Amino acid sequence: VHGVEIYCEQVNDLLANRKEWPKHGHKPYLTQHGYVVDTIRTPCFEYSDIEAAFRFADHNRSVGSHALNAESSRAHTIYTINYERKVRSGTGKLTEVIASKLNPVDLAGSERTDVAATAGQMLKEGNAINLSLTALGGCIKALSEGKKPNFRDSKLTLLLQGSMTNGRVVMIAAVSPADLCYDESHVLCV
Repeated sequence: VHGVEIYCEQVNDLLANRKEWPKHGHKPYLTQHGYVVDTIRTPCFEYSDIEAAFRFADHNRSVGSHALNAESSRAHTIYTINYERKVRSGTGKLTEVIASKLNPVDLAGSERTDVAATAGQMLKEGNAINLSLTALGGCIKALSEGKKPNFRDSKLTLLLQGSMTNGRVVMIAAVSPADLCYDESHVLCV
């Protein structure tokens, strides 16, 4: 398992000590399975190992407080769980390897700066969040229309390219019932 956050278009390793993060983040590079970054990969053999890795990563996430949310995510988070099952014959010879990848993604919510009352660094973070969500929406729209998406518009879409083109995507959205969030909730659900 591994986990990264995309903070202001910078990729940070959530399983590494924050003091060890490269100043300008990790640089994605292309492999046969899409774009990846060299980050810590923690081997997990049971669910409690995955849970411990996620708990460590959650403590490393970038969060801040603004008028609408006391613990607002300031970055998108991508976790990757690589699963591999090896099938052996009665003699112990490897006969089959079944592999799959699961990418739980926690997207930071869109930001309306006038309502959230953000300024300075939080305004910059909100703008980066909105730009990458727009890029993700554009990629999803292009894929749904059978067109070629521009995954390079954001580090978020670049890192999700392999999963979006070679797998199945399921989106679960948390929407607010508040009147002032109606427009965002409505657009998301249409």
